[in-house]
Formats: sequence, C-alpha cells, structure tokens
Amino acid sequence: MAGMVRALAADLDGTLAQGEHVDERTLAALRGLRDRGVFTVLVTGRRGDELDRVYPGLRDDFDVVVVENGAVLRAAGGEDELLAPPVDPQLVAGLAERGIAFAAGLCILDGWAADAPAIMTALSDLGIDAGITRNRDRLMVIPAGVTKGTGLHAAARSLGISCHNIVALGDAENDLAMLEAAELGVAVEAALPSVKARADVVLTRPGSAGLVEFLTGPVMDGVQPLRSRRRRLELGRYTDGRPVLIPSAQANILIQGASGAGKSHLAGLLIEHWIRLGYSVLVLDVEGDYQGLEQLSDVVVLEGDQLPDNQELVGLLRHRSLSVVIDLSRMDDHFVADYVRGLAGVIDADRAAWGMPHWIVFDEAHASLGLGGFMAGLLRPTDRGFCLVTFRPHELRPDAAAEIDYTITATGLESDTSRTALIRRDDGPDEAFVVNARRTPHSRHWHKYVSRPLPHHQWFHFRDAAGHVVASADNMATFLQCLRTVDTAVIETHVRNGDFSRWLVGSLRDRQLAAIAASVERDVLSQHAREIQRARARLIEAIEDFCGLAMHTQPMNHAEPS
Repeated sequence: MAGMVRALAADLDGTLAQGEHVDERTLAALRGLRDRGVFTVLVTGRRGDELDRVYPGLRDDFDVVVVENGAVLRAAGGEDELLAPPVDPQLVAGLAERGIAFAAGLCILDGWAADAPAIMTALSDLGIDAGITRNRDRLMVIPAGVTKGTGLHAAARSLGISCHNIVALGDAENDLAMLEAAELGVAVEAALPSVKARADVVLTRPGSAGLVEFLTGPVMDGVQPLRSRRRRLELGRYTDGRPVLIPSAQANILIQGASGAGKSHLAGLLIEHWIRLGYSVLVLDVEGDYQGLEQLSDVVVLEGDQLPDNQELVGLLRHRSLSVVIDLSRMDDHFVADYVRGLAGVIDADRAAWGMPHWIVFDEAHASLGLGGFMAGLLRPTDRGFCLVTFRPHELRPDAAAEIDYTITATGLESDTSRTALIRRDDGPDEAFVVNARRTPHSRHWHKYVSRPLPHHQWFHFRDAAGHVVASADNMATFLQCLRTVDTAVIETHVRNGDFSRWLVGSLRDRQLAAIAASVERDVLSQHAREIQRARARLIEAIEDFCGLAMHTQPMNHAEPS
C-alpha cells in the first residue's frame, strides 16, 4: 500500500451503523485496513458509557476512539483523556430547573434539537461559554472550540501521524468539521445535502454495500491519489484573469526553465503554500536557493556540520507539520552523493510507513535524478508528492519524466515586480500565466561560490593587454578582491572583450548577473577608457547588491597563474 493513507476516521450513527447495528461486512473491511497497517479511528457524538452499552465490544475494532463529539479520547488499551473542560455543574442545574431533558457526559450534554432555543437562552442567562452542535434530531452542548475536527487532530497526534494522511467518513452536521480536518472528506449515500455539498467524495451505494466498496477500493488501497477539491494552490493568474490552481498533494511537478528565469521562485512559492497548509516538506537544496524559507514557522534549515544523520532527519520529519531544508551547497560533490544515498532508503521506508514527508523537492534534479543519479533511490514516482527543479529536463530519468502531472516552465520577468511562466497538465497545451509573489525572499546560491573554490577550469584569470595572467580568482570573494586591486588597464581589457559577463554566465550560470555585467561592458565601450574606473565601482556595487553580500578584502590565497 502506498504511504499516503495512514488512517480512516469514521462517524458511527448514520455512517458505520444503521439503526444501532454495524454490519459484519463493514467490520471485516475495517479489520482488513488494520491488517494492512492503516489505523482506524472512531469519532462519535455518543457518550462513552452509551457507546459501550449500545455497541458492546466495538472499541476493539479501532486504534483510537473519540467520543462526545471530540471532547474525550481513548487510545487502544488506554484510559479516557479529556480534551475539554468537564461539564459545568451550574449548567446542569440550570437546565434541570427549566425542565429541559438532557443526559450528561464527561464534557458535553446530550439533548433534543427541538430544545435548542431554550438551551441557548439558558446559556445566555447563566453566562456560560459553550456551543450547540446539531446531529439530525439531536443536539450536543459542547465547550467552546470543541468539534469532531479538534478531536481528529488529537487522535492524529496520539498516533504520530498527520491529518493530511487521514480519510474521514460522515453523514451529519457535526461531521463537517471532521471532514474538513481530514485530507479527504467522504459523505455516505444517506448523508445530509449540506454534508454531500462539502465532501470531496460522495458514496453512491447505500449502507454497508457503499462502505465496503469504498473501504476496499482504490483510495484506501493507495492506488487512486487523494485529490481534494478543497485543497488546491493558487500559483498565479492566467491572462484572462482565471486563477492557476493545482492540487496541494498527491501530484508530481516539474519546474523547468533557463538559469535565472525564476525556477527557484516558483518552487519556493509552492513550498510556502504547502507549509502554510500543514504539509511536511523535505527540500534537498543543492545550490543553497531556499534558505529564505527559514523565516516561516515550522521550517528548519540545516547546512554544513548541522546536517543530520538518518535517524535525526526521520525524527524531525515525524513532527507532522515540520519541514526541513537540507542545504547541500557547502558540501563537496562526492560528499553530497554519499550523504543522500545514505538517506534515500531510510526516507523511502519512513514515507511508506507514515506518509511523511508529504513532498520531496529535488533541486538541480538533472544531476541527482538523471541516469545514474545519486538520488535515484529516493524517488518512487508512482507514489506522488515529488517536485523536480531543473534547467535540463531532458536529462531526467525516463520513469521520473513519465510520471509528471504538471510541468511549469519559468519564462522570466514580465516587469520589475512580476514573473511569467507556462503551465501544462499531463500532455495538454502550455498556458501562460503571471506568477504570484512570494512571502519569503529568494536566497541565491552565491554563498556556494564565495569562499568555496570552483573547479580550476572555471576560475577567472585576469590578464594584461599582452595576455599574461596577473591574478586568478577561484571564487567570488577573490574575484571581487581582484576587481578592487588589479591595474585599471587590466579591467579595461576584460571589459572591452566582454569577459566578465561571459564568465558569469559560463562558469556561474547566472544570466541575470551576467546581463548586468554585459550592460556595464556595453556602456563602457561607448564611453571608452575614461569610464573604466567608474565601471569597476559599478561592477563591485552591482555584484554585492545582487548577491546580498557584504564582502571585504581578503587575501588571494587560492590564486594561481595558469
């Protein structure tokens, strides 16, 4: 079974039970889920004592039972845990004095829907903060803020899973909060119209036949992706003003485009949405482009000597909504490959068992997920939940490319404040859209080249007019140092030849910064040598501003003439 569906949460009366009876075929289907490793959670408005009297032994078929409409939880073999304040004695006395019929639980009062006006008046007169939840012809007086949804969240915590890995079944008004809290909300055939209208799936066969069909079908087996119509992300707007919407889970996404066209902006926008909605995300950040995400809550950015071992990373990802960015940009390439290979099997197994992380983002995916790529063991495309970011999509593994649901092509800047892109679903046409703004800044990968030496063939060699090497830069720090210190005539030679812009796009693959350098070079050519000093200062300022770095003079201890 795929790891996305980790639990089923179900209402009792009107859902699992018909006329205070649960069909044996339904119970067998529930037991079949547990045998396959899926947790079962009962969430009912009934009081615990009433549940055990009317349905003796039913608790045994569930890993967690939540009674009193979300107010009381009991895990298998455990004791009742109150999730809300106990019943207020003042309210019990007040309703009794008014002759209102009710039954008291540990935290709620159970009564008739027809008495709702009288109960509301009593709550107001007594100054008690409580709410009324209807369940067809019954109602419950519940402490403020308590719903089947809050009860489901508590059940998920007790099981160590996320509500994004839960499918919920219900039929009545008090089930709506539970269906909303779960990743997929399912209404049974006899559900109220209001519940059917808000559910993601509506069963068409009545009673146990419909239940068994669903519980043994492709959604619970993990074959059919969980695609909730309530959970979609807006990436931007088409040219006609329509929103660009994609599923928030259970899809594979390819983000492609030239260097500097906005791939990292798009990936960061998706990650922000996922984190805001409570999905857990693992970002394998090869270039150091995603450090700005640490400004979001529930995000941990790890780099350098902070990189966790297998079990530490699993422990972080088990925190349900916690997301982790692993910045690999400061590691040597062979260490990156070894490190990720060590993680691959562990994360794959944990994802299959617990359904988390919900999303894995592969930066520079052409290198890691190409033929023979070192992250191959971390990708099972049919499981969904993968985002591949690359400027060389043709180099991806065929099985990865074949399972892409959405292809987003970054096309660059439309203006100083907006970006454009194309989106394609499956094999459909590309459609142009304007990309939404991000909440967090895009952290460029320049720190990878600030102090870490580039391969020798990517060094920049400063030469005089005769072609002799006078200084060499193996990273951005020494390049800036050389810009500050070499003879003006050397700077003029390189500006005239367009060497700076060519190096920035060829060795560092940054078209935006190269374009700035090319503009400076063209300007100087038109104004000749008297502008060389001004060009030097502008280059230094542009690079420092663009990279967001305050660099200082450093010794050129890596510089070697070739």
